[in-house]
Amino acid sequence: MRRHNLLVIDDDPAVHELIEFHLQSLTRELMYARDASTGMRLALERQPDVILLDVNLGDSDGFEVCRMLKANPDTTRIPILFLTVEAGGEEAALALDSGACDFVSKPFEPVELKARVRAALRSRFLLDEAERGTRGDGVTGLERAEQLSQALPGALAAGQFAGQPVHLLMLELVSFRALNPDLDWDELDEVLGSVADVIRSTIRPYDSAYRIRDAAFTLLLSGASIEQMELIAKSIVFEVEELPQRLGRSSLKLCCRTSRMGADSPAEAVQLLESAEAALR
Repeated sequence: MRRHNLLVIDDDPAVHELIEFHLQSLTRELMYARDASTGMRLALERQPDVILLDVNLGDSDGFEVCRMLKANPDTTRIPILFLTVEAGGEEAALALDSGACDFVSKPFEPVELKARVRAALRSRFLLDEAERGTRGDGVTGLERAEQLSQALPGALAAGQFAGQPVHLLMLELVSFRALNPDLDWDELDEVLGSVADVIRSTIRPYDSAYRIRDAAFTLLLSGASIEQMELIAKSIVFEVEELPQRLGRSSLKLCCRTSRMGADSPAEAVQLLESAEAALR
């Protein structure tokens, strides 16, 4: 699963340390607030993917903070999990009634905490997906293979009209299958999510990236010169092969293939894509 930004609003520094320890594999950035006003400000400014909110804050009531966040259009879609000392009962009911999607009881059970946060992230993804009207890949956040097939004819027509090349850059994590015996599903998702993050941070704003299957990706690069395409490919390969140092994983190797789109019809474009994908297998 790709890494996310989480906000913890809790006045106990020990809780911050525990959450950071247990959720480090899920998080790209973990933000902390020890009071309601700071938490509200960070939620508005940083737009976290999930908020973990303590019921009892020193300067405010957690339920009221939740209601204010849900009433604000800028933060209403952020899933909120309450941190509560009660596993159920009136406090849990109040948490859900105030707009939270779930609650986690203290002291934390690491497996439960991680599972509930993952569930909240999935609900956020589905909400975003429904709002966009697209069907993105849940592990990487990239678009899917069928969306590339739909985008190819239009990209090709635009390229021909502008007299600019359209390139496909195919990437596959060739060592991915070798990782499977050693990593569980969450760890494999973390690897794929990290590779997708590298791709997103390297391509240009008007390029598109797709997850085709397993650990195979295709980039649609419009108007890129051969030199630009090679630079993008080299940058992605370098960053991906540096990932194991940050993830604590075994070595990763990325295989690249390129295809210059020059077809005269949508059907030909799809055939070129299929041929290019076959070269990776």
